[in-house]
Amino acid sequence: MEWKSLYLLVNLGSIAVPLLLSFDKKVAFYSKWKAFWPANLITLTFFIIWDVIFTEASIWGFNEAYLLGPHLFGLPIEEWLFFICIPYAC
Repeated sequence: MEWKSLYLLVNLGSIAVPLLLSFDKKVAFYSKWKAFWPANLITLTFFIIWDVIFTEASIWGFNEAYLLGPHLFGLPIEEWLFFICIPYAC
């Protein structure tokens, strides 16, 4: 059985419940998106640069069996989504 979309499913699974709860009146995280997105982009930038350097240096890599295929700066698109989904889920 092939799991080409496993990393994407992990990302989507991790964000599904927090995203739904963002619109709950008790949580109302959607009202804090103005602060979240700039903070997340700063963090994402640092860790994407880190990942690009470490991937190019073969310190770590990604198993293509679990990836859809599109890459940006040598990183799978799922890795980019990881740095959006996981901080949001937290």
